[in-house]
Amino acid sequence: MTTVMAYVVGVSSSEAAWLSMVARSGQSEQEWTERLWPAAERAVRDYPRLRARYAAQRAGDTSGSNEETFEYGLQRVLDGLQTRLA
Repeated sequence: MTTVMAYVVGVSSSEAAWLSMVARSGQSEQEWTERLWPAAERAVRDYPRLRARYAAQRAGDTSGSNEETFEYGLQRVLDGLQTRLA
């Protein structure tokens, strides 16, 4: 239970921090994200696989991706716990 709670609290805290930062900026989430892309792209310049993932994410529709990412991560946590308990 502690592992599941740690995952849920960690993800939700990150999401809350992001939404709070966007709200304080006075910009839309899209505008704020566009401002961050150049710095993110510089940060991954030396990492081709990560750079490719960022490029794909920037080009695609990310609506709903937070929910999908949360669900995927939670399923992996539960898979790991199931394996451990077996």
